[in-house]
Amino acid sequence: MTTAKRLQLMLVITVLFGLSSMFSIIQLSKATQFHHLNFLYITNVSGLQEELINYPKIPLNTKIIIKKLENVKKLPVECLSLMNGLDRFIMKLIGADIIVSICEKDKLLAEELLEELYDYSAPTITDQILIESLIYSIDVFNRNSEQLEGPVETMGAFTIRLAFWLIIPFSIFVTFFSIYIFRKIKIKTARLHNAIAALEKSEEEKERLAYFDSLTKLPNRNLFTEMLGHEIHQVKRYNKSFALLYIDLDRFKFINDTLGHDAGDDLLIQVSTRLKKCTRESDTLARFGGDEFLLILSGPNSDKHAKIVADKIIQTLSRPFILDEHEMYISASVGISFCPKNGLDSSILLKRADIAMYEAKANGKNQYHAYEEDSINHKTDHRLTLEKDLRRSIENNELLVHYQPVINLDNRNTVGVEALLRWKHSNKGIITPIDFIPIAEETGMIKDIGEWVIKQACKQCKEWRSTTNRFGFHIAVNVSAYQLTDDKLPRFIDDTLSYYSLPPDALDIEITENIHYAENKKIGNNINKLNEIGVRLLLDDFGTGYSSLSTLHGLPFDIIKIDQSFMDIHHPRKRIMTQTIIDMAKNFGMQTIAEGVEDQDAVDFLRKHGCNYVQGFYFQRPVPAEDLDITKNYGQSNTPTNVVAIGKK
Repeated sequence: MTTAKRLQLMLVITVLFGLSSMFSIIQLSKATQFHHLNFLYITNVSGLQEELINYPKIPLNTKIIIKKLENVKKLPVECLSLMNGLDRFIMKLIGADIIVSICEKDKLLAEELLEELYDYSAPTITDQILIESLIYSIDVFNRNSEQLEGPVETMGAFTIRLAFWLIIPFSIFVTFFSIYIFRKIKIKTARLHNAIAALEKSEEEKERLAYFDSLTKLPNRNLFTEMLGHEIHQVKRYNKSFALLYIDLDRFKFINDTLGHDAGDDLLIQVSTRLKKCTRESDTLARFGGDEFLLILSGPNSDKHAKIVADKIIQTLSRPFILDEHEMYISASVGISFCPKNGLDSSILLKRADIAMYEAKANGKNQYHAYEEDSINHKTDHRLTLEKDLRRSIENNELLVHYQPVINLDNRNTVGVEALLRWKHSNKGIITPIDFIPIAEETGMIKDIGEWVIKQACKQCKEWRSTTNRFGFHIAVNVSAYQLTDDKLPRFIDDTLSYYSLPPDALDIEITENIHYAENKKIGNNINKLNEIGVRLLLDDFGTGYSSLSTLHGLPFDIIKIDQSFMDIHHPRKRIMTQTIIDMAKNFGMQTIAEGVEDQDAVDFLRKHGCNYVQGFYFQRPVPAEDLDITKNYGQSNTPTNVVAIGKK
């Protein structure tokens, strides 16, 4: 029941209570009136009766009789016979003079009374008759009065019981019901106040969300844009200057995709805390969106100070972060633009700081770069052109796959090949992977390109196996960290092998060593799924990244590829490290492939220490499929090719 209905019910009950109380009061008033009439009879009629009985022995006091007569006239209708008798007696008793004096203000009444007096003065109406008539009337009144005493007492008792059983309990009920209603009203009022307070708080929260980032509590894009406009106004008015720093985390997307969004949010919070420690109270730090932060450094010498702060930020963010009980390493690329040097417009300053940041990324990341008009514009245009052309490269059939043979050191036979991606641009010619693979990874195009390479490699492997009857032939494909974060990758590889009727062990998946396997559960899960499919897993570029013994023990790699940087076997330390890697692989039950082999001395050293396979320019550079003879035996001496290498392999 709602509060309004409760109040309506209370009003109805109160009205009924009022009516019943009024009825009780009326009945009580009647009972009181009857008692008062009895009192009038006792004090007036009875006394008058005694005086009349003693008349004419005792002369009547006319004034007293008239006064008592006036009181007797207040009695009810039952006393009319008495009144009539008194009238006749009094009219004869008091005489015409007294009537005139009594009725001097009402002449008509005096005349009527005088006429009645003339009738009462007739000889036939004697005093004795009047007295007897009066005594009879008094007796009638006495009997009527006795009949009234019972009802009067009954009415009094009923009124008392009604007051006790109805009025008092009902009053108690109304009191408690009123308390209940007022308590409900108080609760409703409190809820209303709470709702108003919550509404005010929500309005404050809405305003806060409009200007502050909910995750890091830093100013967001909206507030920062306003503050940047204010800073530009100060520059114009007071001839000041400031620097704008565009900070972008280099590996955030990879961490967010592999560890999950919760870990990514935790990382952003930790990054914002570290960035605050690199700034002053007068500086303005904001989260611009995603993994991008902006910083305004105002004051004199802002150019010099900006570079100091940028370097401090890079050093601060290079320290490890703890995410999900794992140590994670990230880096930051910082772009700097200056006001008024690089512009007096918010959008221009932001764009140029963004361009400078991408220049820092292009130069190897983990560094800062200040905007320079000529050089940055040229490099930016070149990068944007490459990105645009790369999106159409598959449709235009500009992507190619070259193959480099993998040779068994025991018998010098070709046991497999590595598929290497190349881009033959229609206008720019051959573009090396080092120039376009980072763009493909940053834009997400690596997924489509990677799947295309896997399909081309499997198709070519099927053709070689069918034409040469070499059914133990393997083909290796490089898979990036971005691809390994895709849960659909194992299923795609399995379906592709089935489509080309290839056994799983015909495909080797090369995974670069610089992936943080232990920190990325999704990558680890996908590696295990690939192992369950039956493909061979190769740990690429071993010795240059973050691998550890726990990585080799915890993940199902079949082969270790020794990086080409160790192939200078004339260097003592590199010889020792190469031998150590081979021995370690044997102890783990793994095979080894040495890449980047360029001379016979390296071949002899590797064979002596038990390396299983080799590949490099000493045997064959990467070439299109039609230029490669996979049945060739490399038993005789080989000389390095004089053709300039495409890419690192």
